[in-house]
Amino acid sequence: MADHRGEKILFLEMGVGRMTPIFIQEPFWEMTQYLKNYFYININPKDAMTNPMIHDRFMIVLY
Repeated sequence: MADHRGEKILFLEMGVGRMTPIFIQEPFWEMTQYLKNYFYININPKDAMTNPMIHDRFMIVLY
């Protein structure tokens, strides 16, 4: 991460279900919350979850 300090980073989540959020989603949500140049997009309308702490840099894409 240090190599990309100050750059804009996009986390793109695809296909994460309800069984693994603590292992996959939450670490990336935390990074997005604390690092202001980080953004998070969820492409999984069936099991989409939102995080109110990053609402301004979080998007759910429905297809």
